[in-house]
Amino acid sequence: MNNKPAKIITIEDVGDLLKCWFNLIIDDKIKFSLFFMIGAILGFTYAHFVNKKQYISRLTFVIDKQISNPSEEGPLRFTSINITGNPSVKLL
Repeated sequence: MNNKPAKIITIEDVGDLLKCWFNLIIDDKIKFSLFFMIGAILGFTYAHFVNKKQYISRLTFVIDKQISNPSEEGPLRFTSINITGNPSVKLL
């Protein structure tokens, strides 16, 4: 068995590590900015041109009453609303 004691990490160790990272970023800010800009441009190009997503939405609604008046039925047919009650592809 391994009898080494576990290393205890204190909050001061975490603070020192974050300070080291911050100083590294500040010291090499040109290199980090260049990597950031290249990554941002590549990500935008991939999302905008290569992997386009097309979102399709469909709105359906039902008319509760049967329309017996032809004056009401005419305008609804021109808007491709299904007034027969049968399911159709032409539903909005």
